[in-house]
Amino acid sequence: MVKDIELAELKSAIRSIHRGHTVLDPKITGSLVARVAAPDSGAEPGRTRAARAATLSDLEVRIVRHLSEGHTIKEIAERVHLSPHTIKDRLTKIRDKLTVRSRTGIVAEAVKRGLI
Repeated sequence: MVKDIELAELKSAIRSIHRGHTVLDPKITGSLVARVAAPDSGAEPGRTRAARAATLSDLEVRIVRHLSEGHTIKEIAERVHLSPHTIKDRLTKIRDKLTVRSRTGIVAEAVKRGLI
């Protein structure tokens, strides 16, 4: 549900969920369906999502290694000679590649895949 839902709609949705139904706000249905139908849109041709996710550059692996050692973004930036903003951007891209949701998830997935 979206935040600007009317109270009556919210009550109805809660009742539906309580009965075991799934509720999806019409305001996001279109974008969700499009995303599920074409998860690799805009991706590199000929490469699957799994193949792209498995590929981290040497720099990205170094960033993940520093992250796993508990360094802050500022410290990582100093060690790899980039700005903190660039490190934040790289971490977002790494999260997407590894399909995780947090910095902790990055480290856990990197360990699991033997990257660090």
